[in-house]
Order: sequence, then C-alpha cells, then structure tokens
Amino acid sequence: MKTCPFSRRIGQERRQTRKIGLGIGKFRGRKDRNEANRTSALLFACASALECSPHRHHARARDRAPGGTEEERQSMTPREYIEAVVRPNLADLERNEGDIRHALNAVHAVDALAARIFVAAGGREGAGANDDTHFRKMLAEQHADFALLHDLAKAVKHAVLERGSPIVGSASQVEVKAIGWGQAVWGEFGFDMPPQAVVILEDGTHRVIAAVCRNALAFLKEEMARRGI
Repeated sequence: MKTCPFSRRIGQERRQTRKIGLGIGKFRGRKDRNEANRTSALLFACASALECSPHRHHARARDRAPGGTEEERQSMTPREYIEAVVRPNLADLERNEGDIRHALNAVHAVDALAARIFVAAGGREGAGANDDTHFRKMLAEQHADFALLHDLAKAVKHAVLERGSPIVGSASQVEVKAIGWGQAVWGEFGFDMPPQAVVILEDGTHRVIAAVCRNALAFLKEEMARRGI
C-alpha cells in the first residue's frame, strides 16, 4: 500500500524536530536561538501539512454532512430539525417513492422528531412521560399513522419485533411493488403508478410509506402547535 506523501512529510519533520529537541540543550546563545527558531518553523510546517492533508479534508467533509455536524443536529429545535432533516428526506422519497433507502430514511427522520418534541416540551416533567420512548407510545395512542410509523421504525431497526402486539412485526413486511386495485388505502395509489415502497399489514392492506410519513409528520406538527413549540 502506498504511503500518503503528506504522511511521509509529516513523519520526516517530526523525526527532525525530535532530534533538535534532544540536542537543543547543548547549544547556548545565538546557536540556541537559531535552533529554537528552526524548531518553531518545522512545527509550523507540520501543522500546515496536516491542514493540507486529504485525510483532513475527508474528516471535514464528514463534519459537513447533510443536516450539519452531530453536535448541531443534537442542538436543533424541533422546527429546525424538520427543515434540516425531515423535509429533505421526505422530498427525496417523494421524488422516487420506489426507493427503499429514501423510504426508510424518511421513516426514521419523522420518528426521531417525536424525541425532539419530548425534549422541547420539558422532558419528563413538561411532556408527562418517563422518557421519549414512553412519549412515543402516548402519541401512538392518539394517531394511527404515527403508531404505524413508529412500529415500522422499530421493525426496520430490530428486523423482528417479538414483544407485545406491534402493527408491523417484521422488516420483511416492507416491499417495493406496484399496488393493485383494492390493496391500498384510498387516495394512496393511482392507476399506472410506478412501484412504491409499501408496508404490508397483517390483513393484507398495503400502506404507501410516503403517505404514512406525511400523515405522521402532520400529526406531530399539530402536537408541536398544541404545546407551543
């Protein structure tokens, strides 16, 4: 494997700096100052090489991932999170409702919004729930499509849900397919539609994931308005 030229340069400069550091105590007066200046120059060169390194740029690119850095994403308000994360993921799905990656990204983005509402509402005391998981269960009792979306997010994460009676018990219930007449909820399908990402319920009903995400998001926004968030 080839060594990065920047890494070689940094290694050489570090070794040279180490040699100078070991021997600098032998010098006095002008020589001492000259060697100290040279050490400073080499350290500056090392820092410059690191700054120019492609590995450094790759790390910065990761920090600038969509939605901002991890710290920025954690500090977002629910409304900022909607604009920076939820809407872009949902827009990607709506441009191609047959893309399973976009479908699952949208599901998890909307489901995560509930946790941010829990925090913004004041946590345990303000939201009236023990934690964000309990808060999600409370929301699920109020809205059928949020309940479906939350179980879908859990099923995709864990592959199979074995506890309780989840609406979606397995990630295998997610498919990309063309929906036939009578299979989907009215208004979620159309004639000659391309294949869509769907979740198939136990009774055989096909729910279009993009529609479920839109409905659940609308409910969460209503909840935010109700709580003054």
